[in-house]
Amino acid sequence: MKANLPREAASGTAEPLECGDSSPLLAGDLSPSHLVKRTILEQASSLDESSHRSARRCLADKSAKRKKRRRVAALQTATGAFSVVFIQVLTLALSLFACAALAHVQLLVPLEQEGQVAPAGVCQLDLRLLEHASRDGPALAMGQPRQLGVLVNSKKTSLIENVKPKPSGGQPAYTAEFKMKEPGAHVFYLEPAPYWEPAEQVMGTHFAKVIVNSCDAKLPTESEMGWENWEGWDKLVGFPVEIEPLVQCTSLWTGSAFTGIVRVNGKPAPRCRVEVESLNDRGALKLPDNSFLTQILKTNAKGEFTFVPPRAGWWALTAIPEIRKTARNPEGKKVKAELGGVLWIRCVDMK
Repeated sequence: MKANLPREAASGTAEPLECGDSSPLLAGDLSPSHLVKRTILEQASSLDESSHRSARRCLADKSAKRKKRRRVAALQTATGAFSVVFIQVLTLALSLFACAALAHVQLLVPLEQEGQVAPAGVCQLDLRLLEHASRDGPALAMGQPRQLGVLVNSKKTSLIENVKPKPSGGQPAYTAEFKMKEPGAHVFYLEPAPYWEPAEQVMGTHFAKVIVNSCDAKLPTESEMGWENWEGWDKLVGFPVEIEPLVQCTSLWTGSAFTGIVRVNGKPAPRCRVEVESLNDRGALKLPDNSFLTQILKTNAKGEFTFVPPRAGWWALTAIPEIRKTARNPEGKKVKAELGGVLWIRCVDMK
């Protein structure tokens, strides 16, 4: 057996051999029991190394799975965010399209003759329903007015008997004539019949008013200046939705600021939507694109808004608050009711 021993053992030296154990195993001690022990220790060492490799592979697999989960979560988040943005953009586009295609403007304006709105004190009122005043149409069918009157010097007078049919654009429309009899700001007011908007599934009623002074009537006044002709321009009719003027709107220069308060049942309406359109008679105004059909304003916390008309002529200011009411559509079904308040103002160029 000596010939099979290491050279160091044959020379009689006893060098320690590392066998994976903390205690050294001397070469001179290589008895069968010691060889078995070394074999067991080497196998244990090999198993320990294999366990470490398995643990490292397990940790690597777990790390890879975590990274994969993070990538999937990030992708899902990005996809969700994109979906939300896409839906918002689509909703905005549809709402803008609806505003462009389904807006309605209730007309209540006096017809002008040579720059006068009440020549010789006679007001010829134009009562029509248009899809867009800013492109003078198309005309829509207007129902028989429920109420038409005038408020002057704190007195109301019904004009419903003065209403006469006058079709326009192939659709039912109306006209009414009134002769001024006393000086003062004349507040003409209209409660139209509700109209059905099938695309929006709402029954709409937009209460309208226009304020005309009596200067053209040449009525006698006590004051030399004749201030009585425009006194009372800020009087309220008492409609459920109404715009109260804070600026004398019977004599506005083009480019001057108009400020009003939207009132709902007499109270200021904060954050209320106000739609603005110019009466584009005979298509004289050329619009760059459909986004210019309707200008949108919002009232402040006090229900106030300000608008500066950029051109001469008539302008419709339509307040549309959020009101939870219902009505019956032409088929008798209960649907949402939309109430609005329209104020027509007129601007004149300085010459």
